Amino acid sequence: MPRFTGRTEKFTESTAKRLQVPEGRKDVFLFDAVEPGFFIRKFASGKAFHGVKYTCNGQQRRLKLGQPLPGNPAEMPKLAGDAKAKARLGIDVVAEARKAKKAAEARTLGELLPAYLAIREHGSPDKIWKKLRPNTLEEAKRYLKRAWRLFIGWRLTTSPATESRSA
Repeated sequence: MPRFTGRTEKFTESTAKRLQVPEGRKDVFLFDAVEPGFFIRKFASGKAFHGVKYTCNGQQRRLKLGQPLPGNPAEMPKLAGDAKAKARLGIDVVAEARKAKKAAEARTLGELLPAYLAIREHGSPDKIWKKLRPNTLEEAKRYLKRAWRLFIGWRLTTSPATESRSA
Protein backbone atom coordinates (compact mmCIF):
# COMPACT_ATOMS: atom_id res chain seq x y z
CA MET A 1 0.00 0.00 0.00
CA PRO A 2 1.41 3.41 -0.85
CA ARG A 3 2.34 5.49 2.13
CA PHE A 4 0.07 8.32 3.17
CA THR A 5 1.96 11.58 2.80
CA GLY A 6 -0.69 13.86 4.35
CA ARG A 7 -1.08 15.04 7.90
CA THR A 8 -0.14 12.63 10.69
CA GLU A 9 -0.12 13.06 14.45
CA LYS A 10 0.21 10.89 17.55
CA PHE A 11 -3.36 10.37 18.79
CA THR A 12 -4.46 11.35 22.28
CA GLU A 13 -7.90 11.47 23.92
CA SER A 14 -8.45 15.03 22.72
CA THR A 15 -7.28 14.57 19.12
CA ALA A 16 -10.79 14.13 17.69
CA LYS A 17 -12.11 17.16 19.59
CA ARG A 18 -9.26 19.39 18.38
CA LEU A 19 -9.55 18.28 14.75
CA GLN A 20 -11.27 20.95 12.63
CA VAL A 21 -12.91 20.48 9.23
CA PRO A 22 -11.93 23.29 6.82
CA GLU A 23 -14.72 25.50 5.48
CA GLY A 24 -16.31 24.06 2.35
CA ARG A 25 -15.16 20.46 2.99
CA LYS A 26 -17.44 17.67 4.17
CA ASP A 27 -14.81 15.73 6.13
CA VAL A 28 -11.14 15.46 7.03
CA PHE A 29 -8.83 12.49 7.70
CA LEU A 30 -6.00 12.49 10.24
CA PHE A 31 -3.70 9.47 10.27
CA ASP A 32 -1.84 8.22 13.33
CA ALA A 33 1.94 8.66 13.39
CA VAL A 34 2.41 5.48 15.47
CA GLU A 35 0.07 2.89 13.88
CA PRO A 36 0.20 3.01 10.04
CA GLY A 37 -3.23 3.06 8.42
CA PHE A 38 -5.06 4.00 11.64
CA PHE A 39 -7.07 7.22 11.25
CA ILE A 40 -9.73 9.54 12.59
CA ARG A 41 -12.33 10.82 10.15
CA LYS A 42 -14.24 13.91 11.26
CA PHE A 43 -17.25 15.35 9.45
CA ALA A 44 -18.37 18.96 9.22
CA SER A 45 -21.37 18.02 11.42
CA GLY A 46 -18.95 17.27 14.28
CA LYS A 47 -19.30 13.48 14.20
CA ALA A 48 -16.07 11.51 14.13
CA PHE A 49 -14.95 7.89 14.07
CA HIS A 50 -11.78 5.81 14.21
CA GLY A 51 -10.94 3.58 11.28
CA VAL A 52 -8.18 1.64 9.62
CA LYS A 53 -7.06 1.56 6.00
CA TYR A 54 -5.45 -1.66 4.77
CA THR A 55 -4.89 -3.79 1.69
CA CYS A 56 -6.06 -7.39 1.42
CA ASN A 57 -5.67 -9.52 -1.69
CA GLY A 58 -4.82 -6.43 -3.76
CA GLN A 59 -7.99 -4.62 -2.65
CA GLN A 60 -7.78 -1.43 -0.56
CA ARG A 61 -10.25 -1.38 2.31
CA ARG A 62 -11.37 1.03 5.01
CA LEU A 63 -12.87 -0.41 8.17
CA LYS A 64 -14.86 1.72 10.61
CA LEU A 65 -13.85 0.86 14.19
CA GLY A 66 -15.98 3.16 16.35
CA GLN A 67 -16.41 6.61 17.80
CA PRO A 68 -13.61 8.32 19.71
CA LEU A 69 -14.78 7.97 23.31
CA PRO A 70 -12.90 8.69 26.54
CA GLY A 71 -10.74 5.70 27.40
CA ASN A 72 -10.70 4.05 23.97
CA PRO A 73 -7.64 5.65 22.30
CA ALA A 74 -5.58 2.75 23.65
CA GLU A 75 -8.06 0.12 22.45
CA MET A 76 -8.68 1.37 18.90
CA PRO A 77 -5.08 0.97 17.63
CA LYS A 78 -5.18 -2.65 18.85
CA LEU A 79 -8.35 -3.25 16.81
CA ALA A 80 -6.68 -1.62 13.80
CA GLY A 81 -3.63 -3.85 14.24
CA ASP A 82 -5.86 -6.95 14.46
CA ALA A 83 -7.64 -6.02 11.21
CA LYS A 84 -4.32 -5.48 9.42
CA ALA A 85 -2.93 -8.77 10.80
CA LYS A 86 -5.95 -10.64 9.44
CA ALA A 87 -5.46 -8.89 6.09
CA ARG A 88 -1.85 -10.11 5.96
CA LEU A 89 -3.20 -13.65 6.43
CA GLY A 90 -5.61 -13.12 3.52
CA ILE A 91 -8.74 -12.68 5.69
CA ASP A 92 -10.72 -9.67 4.49
CA VAL A 93 -12.76 -8.42 7.46
CA VAL A 94 -14.86 -6.03 5.35
CA ALA A 95 -15.75 -8.68 2.75
CA GLU A 96 -16.69 -11.17 5.49
CA ALA A 97 -18.96 -8.60 7.17
CA ARG A 98 -20.66 -7.85 3.85
CA LYS A 99 -21.13 -11.56 3.16
CA ALA A 100 -22.61 -12.16 6.63
CA LYS A 101 -25.00 -9.22 6.23
CA LYS A 102 -26.15 -10.46 2.83
CA ALA A 103 -26.68 -14.00 4.17
CA ALA A 104 -28.73 -12.66 7.07
CA GLU A 105 -30.96 -10.67 4.70
CA ALA A 106 -31.53 -13.53 2.24
CA ARG A 107 -33.91 -15.60 4.34
CA THR A 108 -37.16 -17.09 3.12
CA LEU A 109 -40.54 -16.65 4.70
CA GLY A 110 -40.60 -20.42 5.24
CA GLU A 111 -37.50 -20.16 7.43
CA LEU A 112 -39.12 -17.45 9.56
CA LEU A 113 -42.51 -19.12 10.07
CA PRO A 114 -41.44 -21.67 12.74
CA ALA A 115 -39.88 -18.91 14.84
CA TYR A 116 -42.97 -16.73 14.43
CA LEU A 117 -45.31 -19.58 15.41
CA ALA A 118 -43.18 -20.45 18.45
CA ILE A 119 -43.36 -16.85 19.64
CA ARG A 120 -47.13 -16.78 19.13
CA GLU A 121 -47.49 -20.11 20.98
CA HIS A 122 -45.48 -19.06 24.06
CA GLY A 123 -45.51 -15.25 23.84
CA SER A 124 -42.43 -13.08 23.39
CA PRO A 125 -40.10 -12.43 26.36
CA ASP A 126 -40.40 -8.66 25.90
CA LYS A 127 -44.23 -8.91 26.04
CA ILE A 128 -44.66 -7.30 22.61
CA TRP A 129 -46.46 -10.35 21.19
CA LYS A 130 -49.05 -12.03 23.40
CA LYS A 131 -49.53 -15.77 23.65
CA LEU A 132 -52.33 -16.97 21.38
CA ARG A 133 -55.10 -19.20 22.63
CA PRO A 134 -54.91 -22.80 21.28
CA ASN A 135 -57.76 -22.50 18.75
CA THR A 136 -56.47 -19.14 17.48
CA LEU A 137 -52.97 -20.60 17.09
CA GLU A 138 -54.31 -23.59 15.11
CA GLU A 139 -56.26 -21.25 12.83
CA ALA A 140 -53.14 -19.10 12.30
CA LYS A 141 -51.13 -22.22 11.34
CA ARG A 142 -53.86 -23.38 8.97
CA TYR A 143 -54.11 -19.96 7.36
CA LEU A 144 -50.35 -19.62 6.90
CA LYS A 145 -50.00 -23.10 5.40
CA ARG A 146 -52.93 -22.69 3.04
CA ALA A 147 -53.08 -19.04 1.99
CA TRP A 148 -49.37 -18.25 2.10
CA ARG A 149 -48.04 -21.47 0.51
CA LEU A 150 -47.05 -19.61 -2.69
CA PHE A 151 -44.97 -17.10 -0.72
CA ILE A 152 -43.12 -19.58 1.50
CA GLY A 153 -40.20 -19.93 -0.93
CA TRP A 154 -39.83 -16.23 -1.71
CA ARG A 155 -36.66 -14.51 -0.55
CA LEU A 156 -37.14 -11.68 1.91
CA THR A 157 -35.13 -8.62 0.90
CA THR A 158 -35.03 -4.99 1.92
CA SER A 159 -36.67 -3.70 -1.26
CA PRO A 160 -39.68 -5.25 -3.04
CA ALA A 161 -38.14 -4.48 -6.44
CA THR A 162 -35.37 -7.03 -5.85
CA GLU A 163 -37.60 -9.89 -4.67
CA SER A 164 -37.01 -13.09 -6.51
CA ARG A 165 -38.78 -16.37 -6.27
CA SER A 166 -36.63 -19.26 -5.15
CA ALA A 167 -37.17 -22.54 -6.98
